[in-house]
Amino acid sequence: MDEPTSGLDQYHMAQVGELLRQLKNQNAAVLVITHDEELAAGWCDRIVCLEE
Repeated sequence: MDEPTSGLDQYHMAQVGELLRQLKNQNAAVLVITHDEELAAGWCDRIVCLEE
């Protein structure tokens, strides 16, 4: 997912988070690309930070 919460309000951001949790419970691997470090910290098991 590339910036899955871009332009979303808080309610819809929470829905995206719930979808990610559901996918995790189904043992799915999901790659999320985001500039939102808080989002990543709250929803992701692993964080890889890419720098120049």
